[in-house]
Amino acid sequence: MLREGISYDDLTQEGIVGLIKAHELFEDDKDFKLYKDYYIAKEMFNYINNYANYRKAAFKDYAKHEIHKDSHLKISLKERDKSEELKKLEKENKEKHIEEMKQLEKRAEALFDYLNLKYRLSEREIRVLVMYYGLDGHEKKAFSQISEITKIDDDNLDKLLKGAMFKLSTVDEKVEL
Repeated sequence: MLREGISYDDLTQEGIVGLIKAHELFEDDKDFKLYKDYYIAKEMFNYINNYANYRKAAFKDYAKHEIHKDSHLKISLKERDKSEELKKLEKENKEKHIEEMKQLEKRAEALFDYLNLKYRLSEREIRVLVMYYGLDGHEKKAFSQISEITKIDDDNLDKLLKGAMFKLSTVDEKVEL
């Protein structure tokens, strides 16, 4: 490395900087010879490391530039046409994806549209569903128990429960099974 780019004068200069730092930071209870050797070696090593990193970065930039320059010259017209076709296909796929997302958003809005009174559950239906399926965290209740609590006969309770389930299964005026 010394023969390839770092001059002896630069390393000597860094060693002197290390010696000055050692002199400034020296404490009387320590051995100055070891102290100065450490700081001189540290400054020289840091300089060599920084210089090597600089040269590596410069070489990488040069190599990238050369590779990029060569690759542009080698691209044929067919490859350029393929590249353009791929870009068109990607654009079309992106447009299709956006359209599908819009349709899904519309469907989700329709599912959660509380203003759609046609399929909205009444309080009685909600209460019956909650008791029948145990949605309030309590046990599921039998038809007879629900009938006693709500004071609705079994036939009307059955119709009420089926009607509520039908309303919940309807999406875009179609029954989802």
